[in-house]
Amino acid sequence: MKRNKHLHAFIRGFIRTGCMMVLMFIVGFTTYKLTIGVYKLTHKDGKQTSTENNLIANDGTADNICKNLIYITDEEENIQGFILEILNTYTNNLDYVTIPNDTQFSLSTDLYQKLYAKNEQIPQIISLKNLNTYFDKSTRFVLGKLIMNELLGTELSCYTIINSETADAIFNEETRTILLQTGERVEGSVYVLKDSIIESVAEDESYSMKEYLARFYEVAKSNLPLESKQKYASTYRNVNKDYIYYHIIPGAQQMDYYDADLELTKELIMQLVNNEAYTITQEALQEAESISSVGLRISLLNGSNITGLASKYSDIIQNAGFGVAEVGNYTDDILQNTKIIVVQEGMGRDLLPLFQDAVVEVGTVPVGFDIQIILGVSENK
Repeated sequence: MKRNKHLHAFIRGFIRTGCMMVLMFIVGFTTYKLTIGVYKLTHKDGKQTSTENNLIANDGTADNICKNLIYITDEEENIQGFILEILNTYTNNLDYVTIPNDTQFSLSTDLYQKLYAKNEQIPQIISLKNLNTYFDKSTRFVLGKLIMNELLGTELSCYTIINSETADAIFNEETRTILLQTGERVEGSVYVLKDSIIESVAEDESYSMKEYLARFYEVAKSNLPLESKQKYASTYRNVNKDYIYYHIIPGAQQMDYYDADLELTKELIMQLVNNEAYTITQEALQEAESISSVGLRISLLNGSNITGLASKYSDIIQNAGFGVAEVGNYTDDILQNTKIIVVQEGMGRDLLPLFQDAVVEVGTVPVGFDIQIILGVSENK
């Protein structure tokens, strides 16, 4: 009898302990599930951001002359603006080129066919403001880069996406008149770095430029990895803030669109890429009057190694009303693009329309001459 009582007591205790363990397991499991649910809810935005970032491949290149297309977007990542940033590690030049959002131009047949395969509704005469309609946000930035490659006549190094709030903190929109190297003037709204941003970066020694770039990447997306972007830290630091230049792509504002001039746009980008280190502010350069080349002594050299090219261009230059005092061969390396070397700022601009791809630079010319033109291979067209 006594033995049975002990047995029953043991069984009751065992059952009670088992029930407590089951109850504790249920409570623990429920708490775990609640915790996971709360975590997912509170970190929902972060998870989405990670997924969205994965849509941007790390296929940007850290070129010595970095041509970075900056997209400005709204909260839904619809594109609202375009800025091309050109950072030159050789010269420490920094240029910003505004591409109006309503820019319109005709696509080449090859590019049109590629884009048509993505969306059959896309027209061959495209307006940049309609990219959001033609493509969703998983493809619009990559395809937009292809379109910009063609518009600007160059292969862009990378692209960066910032929202309008970030853009407003970095840039002002100002109406400016820009004097092109061809002598033409283009007026329009231009994105200009805020003085407060320039001064903050220049004066705040508590952060290195690499840290500034890391902080920027917290509010931006790019197909150029942060580690690659930070390779430009010393160049950004060495940029002379007084010599930052601003431009707008050449064209004419029509009633409801900006009509881009493809030839002048490509010339502008080539000029910016090939410029020597800036030694004068953009404002001072714009104020410098163009000096007529009529009556100046011009030395014309063939730097292309193409027989007869100098003779051909000697006739072209003289038929345009200018004088060629010397024709000869350039003895150094073969040039791809033509150089117009002048002794004074403002000279040589009126000669540019005579050539396919030429840039003007102030430099040293032979004694007795005012201008030296060295023809490049690109003139053989």
